[in-house]
Amino acid sequence: MREQIIVCDTREQKDTHITEWFEQNGIRTVRSKLYVGDYALLNDQSVCIDRKAGLQEVYGNIVQQHDRFKAELIRARDANIKILFLVEQPEIMRLADVADWHNPRFAIWVKRGRKGWPPMPSVSLMKAMKSISEKYGAEWMFCAKEDTAKEICRLLGGDYGK
Repeated sequence: MREQIIVCDTREQKDTHITEWFEQNGIRTVRSKLYVGDYALLNDQSVCIDRKAGLQEVYGNIVQQHDRFKAELIRARDANIKILFLVEQPEIMRLADVADWHNPRFAIWVKRGRKGWPPMPSVSLMKAMKSISEKYGAEWMFCAKEDTAKEICRLLGGDYGK
């Protein structure tokens, strides 16, 4: 089996913990703009991984950047690309655990005297994520930040050097 090369999207930021792990483990990468997501195999981009730096980022995508986020999901679905969201949130093991997540935005809202609209409850966030899975065929996975690169390799299922 020949070695696989991972494409890292040029728009992906703050991923040195991933790219350094790839380098240390002899995994070849190229930087290029991906149609959707942040990581894919060079020779098969039918599965893309979209890394999220925690549930705060997921919350922002779903609530504050809804139109842009939905457009990416539609692009992936229309291009028959399976999108896997890999969320760096170590205390979350599965989607159902999101319901128990303590959103830091809630504490800020309380501290400000409960002015404005309250943040979306965690149960509602979990339901929105589940709805995204059902409607667009996306999947949600969770890991600790230090395991992200290894999880990307596992999820892409390639043959990786060392």
